[in-house]
Amino acid sequence: YEFTIEVNPNQWTPEIVNSMRDSGVNRFSVGIQSLDKNSFHFLDRRHSIEDSYKTLEYFKNIGVNYSADFLIGIPASEGRRDIVKELEKVLEFSPSHLSIYILTVKDKYKHKGLLPSDDWVEKEFLSVSDFLKEKGFSHYEISNYALDNKESKHNLKYWKDAPVLALGPTA
Repeated sequence: YEFTIEVNPNQWTPEIVNSMRDSGVNRFSVGIQSLDKNSFHFLDRRHSIEDSYKTLEYFKNIGVNYSADFLIGIPASEGRRDIVKELEKVLEFSPSHLSIYILTVKDKYKHKGLLPSDDWVEKEFLSVSDFLKEKGFSHYEISNYALDNKESKHNLKYWKDAPVLALGPTA
């Protein structure tokens, strides 16, 4: 079975993670989003890049199966953000899975005028895909890349329109 829980980089402690593992959680999804200081502040996240590094280091050291989530298409990133450089850094922490989502916004999003062009987002997406394939990750679903046998079971179920159990405010 797969029991995944999402972890925000500033909202965990070793005690919480150990309690989750004792309760059967065997996969963690960590919402890194970006490691680029120039674009991170546009995401209005509660965590910092330093929180992200601390979280990545912790999950690497305890040897759990985990995924790191990133966003592309971040405001003011066109020509200034190197997503491959960020992914090179995150791979040093041995995630078995990466989710790369394209930022989508509502009409009243305060940074809407700073969104990169569709051409830039396409370039980011294709560079991510090429890079991760070179590093041994399969591109098994639109936004997801995994090492062998580390695909997210619930992601695969979504694509097969099979039932999944999801709990929480954004489930």
